[in-house]
Amino acid sequence: MIGTSVQKEATLSCGHQGLVKVSGNSKAREDKIRWAKEHQLCGDCYKIELAEAREKANATAAAEAKENGLPQLIGSEKQIAWATTIRKNKLEEIDAMMLTPTGDHLRAIEKIKSQTSAKVWIDNREISAYYLLQGVALRFETLDTRIKETVEAYPEHEERIKKNAEYLYSLAPGF
Repeated sequence: MIGTSVQKEATLSCGHQGLVKVSGNSKAREDKIRWAKEHQLCGDCYKIELAEAREKANATAAAEAKENGLPQLIGSEKQIAWATTIRKNKLEEIDAMMLTPTGDHLRAIEKIKSQTSAKVWIDNREISAYYLLQGVALRFETLDTRIKETVEAYPEHEERIKKNAEYLYSLAPGF
């Protein structure tokens, strides 16, 4: 019977009955069942524990956002809760990789922090903090270059060009 996998019913650590997949010799099977009795939750209890951990992380992120003066996110209640945690984690990643942000990176961080759309945070959750920061900084760099070239071409309109540039900075899509 070595190598055969079977399911045994056992009382799990949460107190509910559940199936434990065991294989190997009788000692290995007994060890697996003993471990399940001490550590494994049934599916329902696991879902509850996961939801509670998620709620706690969201509450912590919301408290830290308020404490750090970050703007309130806009979206449904669930989107805001989830996006607040995503934002907290992204900003922590950015802080961890930046020794002393300067220039376009400093402006990019401020732009990222000012994002209030929960949907944008959720939609961009898979983008690494590095690529997020680099992408926003590159937009500023590109826009700065275009503005400088336009001012050089039309120096008589410099004031109007710079006024329009501030408006363009605020319109950058997403972040």
